[in-house]
Amino acid sequence: MTSVAPPICGGCTHLTGGILFDPKHPERPAVCDAFPNALGIPWDILLSKHDHREPYSGDHGILYDPKDKDAADYAKMIFDEG
Repeated sequence: MTSVAPPICGGCTHLTGGILFDPKHPERPAVCDAFPNALGIPWDILLSKHDHREPYSGDHGILYDPKDKDAADYAKMIFDEG
């Protein structure tokens, strides 16, 4: 069985709406200041395949900004220690 770490997006100050990582609700993709369009946040970021503390094509220069220490620690655990 394959496991996927929950996206760091849930702890980001730029998250603006939609449903994170829920293929059952394609009409309400997770969106943020970096990816505000109808397609929402790219799957590479939602699947924790890309660390959005680093630039990603089309992100308008807006990177992950943790809303608190727990969010910052989670991103560090996923990408720096994982």
